[in-house]
Amino acid sequence: MPDQTKAEWSKLIATVGILAMLGCTGCSSDGSQAVDAGNEADAGDAGNGDTQQQVTDDDLPNGAGHVVYHFQGHAYRIADQAGAVPEDISANLDPFEIAAGEDGAANLSADGQWLVLLSERFHTDCHNWACLVRVPSDLSAVEPILAGGATVHPEGFYAIATGGNAIIFTNTDGPHSTDIFITRHNGSEWSTAEVLSSGSSHAFHDFPALSADGSRVVFNCGPASSGSSGICEVGTDGSGFREVLMPSHQPPGMANPALSLHHPHYAPDGSIVFEGDWDGERIWRLAPGAAEPTAISATYYNDNSPCVLPSGRIASLWLDRPENAEGIHELKIMSADGSNMDLRFLDGNIDDWGLGCGQ
Repeated sequence: MPDQTKAEWSKLIATVGILAMLGCTGCSSDGSQAVDAGNEADAGDAGNGDTQQQVTDDDLPNGAGHVVYHFQGHAYRIADQAGAVPEDISANLDPFEIAAGEDGAANLSADGQWLVLLSERFHTDCHNWACLVRVPSDLSAVEPILAGGATVHPEGFYAIATGGNAIIFTNTDGPHSTDIFITRHNGSEWSTAEVLSSGSSHAFHDFPALSADGSRVVFNCGPASSGSSGICEVGTDGSGFREVLMPSHQPPGMANPALSLHHPHYAPDGSIVFEGDWDGERIWRLAPGAAEPTAISATYYNDNSPCVLPSGRIASLWLDRPENAEGIHELKIMSADGSNMDLRFLDGNIDDWGLGCGQ
């Protein structure tokens, strides 16, 4: 990556409230929007809430698991239970810092035992050019990911497998403009990264999510870095690449193709849950073997960037609460069928850099 691009990227990561490369839309290395053009069109996305207010409702069901999110330059983790208090992951990792810098978003393994975090703080090669680190769930250590001996500087989002022994990430070192890569830990070191999306006919690939058993990865795919993304899937051994659903598909009752489909994530039953923009931004589900996706709820619009907890409950960033006049991203966790929900945080503009869900 050119030095100028590195500097621009680091500046984007460090500035809270700016859509960085890891933003809801993903961004190219020049800072331009890369995936979710629909979100840019939302007037609500311009909100500037700067506080987070915990909200629970004991009358609503709560499931097992945790959600990780990014807020005001820090990565946080919160349990999906009434009365849960958010844990500042970034602050807890301060004792391991070797250089001042910013943290990007974190993601969580399905078993909840491992986190992967983007940071400038824990390796000399990552100062001003953030790289990936692996962190156990008790936050007792920080390990820079050295894939084939080299730090990993992703060009998009990333995921970590159950058991913490594999990292999936987006980068530009493959046959396409961006590709999905995997590096595996053999007990003593990380393997050289391998391309998983080489069988794709698309130019851009981003926002990977792993199945709980680590055998498959689902991700955005499309012809351009902005808008028109669909959903693709491949095995973590590189086999079985397929297009899952493309924006040209029109489910029954939809008058037009979607602007984009993105942020796919696996549900416990193997369904793929994602954000689709056929008639406004809503959360959809494609059941295993199904040809047609179904909207989770007819109630929640301006609903972004889902991930699915082990309980089947769905976390997302919702902008459309009637009292949310600024249209900021608030953390919502709803039942698998959308029939009820908790609003975990109000009045705090969570960065749409990707949510993570796990046990």
